[in-house]
Amino acid sequence: MPDCTGSSPDQMVGPRLPPRHPQTTEHGGDDAVSTFRFELVATGRAAGSYYRCMEPTSNPLRALGDGGPGFCFDIDRDLFRGAGDAADGPLLIALDSNVIFDLERYGSLILDQEHIPGVDDAYREELEALGAILDLWMVRDIRFIVVPRTRHDFKKSPSPERLAARERLFQRIEDALTFQADDWGAEHQRFTWSRPVTPATRAVLDVSPGLDALMLESAWSAGVDAFLTLDAGVIKAAGAAMAPFPLVVKPTQLANRLHKLGPNPFLSGRVDHPDCLWEGGLPFGDSGKWVPLLEALFI
Repeated sequence: MPDCTGSSPDQMVGPRLPPRHPQTTEHGGDDAVSTFRFELVATGRAAGSYYRCMEPTSNPLRALGDGGPGFCFDIDRDLFRGAGDAADGPLLIALDSNVIFDLERYGSLILDQEHIPGVDDAYREELEALGAILDLWMVRDIRFIVVPRTRHDFKKSPSPERLAARERLFQRIEDALTFQADDWGAEHQRFTWSRPVTPATRAVLDVSPGLDALMLESAWSAGVDAFLTLDAGVIKAAGAAMAPFPLVVKPTQLANRLHKLGPNPFLSGRVDHPDCLWEGGLPFGDSGKWVPLLEALFI
């Protein structure tokens, strides 16, 4: 792999990787999906200082794996909120149940960048942004986390058949994650560690709706960087929460944050620093991680 490029977020360089198909949008603003996937110019973001309460080495979800090169966290510490003082590693994204069900329903259309029928323009934009995140996941160490409370995120108990189908989908996503981080513990040991709830975190949870608060607390305890959701109520309650609370965002918001790390999917999110983990080696990881997720999406 080429050396880490650029000494600051504003100096990220490298060849562009064109998307499989152009994607256009008529929407503007901070939440707009880029005209071409991975084609935004890196703008960088100042790394703020904040209280880091979790040593990443204690979180098995961040164990080094074969999922591809990760990121240099100093490029945007406000994005990698669960990384603590670590310099490099994966991006951890907890998935709300509504995102998982959209993957189940529209996954093949999203990945093939085909027209998605029956949805309005704003919702289609979110699904296209989810596709952009999946595109980057293919070549980088991004880990989708199904936190325990996600499994029970329903107001009305589904039928046994539907519950079994949900569990199969969750399990396949976890299989993809386990391939990337096979040292994160046996299934019965996952999410058994604890993370103290800070006063600032408790304040966020107190204003979140009941089931959502439990799911957000589960994401906090898992030490993830971001919580991806399409629930406007969750974003309203926790979207302004400061680090180290996970970044609560919808797909368009997260896709744009990732675009700002750099235009090249193989090199974005990297800065020149001593002992960079991504300074040498292959530009992408073992593609075996694709299989369980593609199976989950019936591709």
